[in-house]
Amino acid sequence: MIQRPIGVSGRESSPSSAVLRAIGAAGYLSPMDLQNVREMALDMPGTAEKDHFGRPSYSVKKKIYMTFWIEEQRAVLKLTPDQQAALCEEYEALSPVPNKWGKHGWTNVDLASIDERRFKYLLDLAWRNVSPKWLLPTRVVPPKM
Repeated sequence: MIQRPIGVSGRESSPSSAVLRAIGAAGYLSPMDLQNVREMALDMPGTAEKDHFGRPSYSVKKKIYMTFWIEEQRAVLKLTPDQQAALCEEYEALSPVPNKWGKHGWTNVDLASIDERRFKYLLDLAWRNVSPKWLLPTRVVPPKM
């Protein structure tokens, strides 16, 4: 939900689309809603939800692309090492997993520090990294961050 600024007259004024685009570009979108993480993952074609060492994991054809650490408000996504390097440099909400898994592209995402649009893009990247080629055309690519 967008909170609209109060105008000079005391009435609510509707922000223009240019203002909304500027707010989104500046990174002032609301943080990721934890309740939507599971729904977004299960919305990906061919996704199965399973337990992975006591945490929910999401996979396609038995290849995990995300684990969800609810208590820590973070997700761990399977990116390529190149994607991980570029995105971690650009966004503070992302960091490599601090062990050998991080060297293979597994990336922590701080859900309190990322908005829904960016998370959806990252989730789509992770899903595409593990999905079979025949499944890729079933999903439209979300807009780049």
